Amino acid sequence: MWINAADQPWARGGSYLVARRIRMYVNQWDRDFQADQENVFGRVKSTGAPLTGTAEFDTPKLRGAQQ
Repeated sequence: MWINAADQPWARGGSYLVARRIRMYVNQWDRDFQADQENVFGRVKSTGAPLTGTAEFDTPKLRGAQQ
């Protein structure tokens, strides 16, 4: 967060924390099909390879991407 001179006087010169609570349903995720999990991330779960490659650091082939 950046505070400038136009902001409230009480906010100048301080440090701030912005936190967001995220509820994760891990049990539900673990019961999902592996193919569905891989489609969410676009990677093969066992190797980390993109779905269009074979190794972790292969460049993914994106539909409609400019080459």
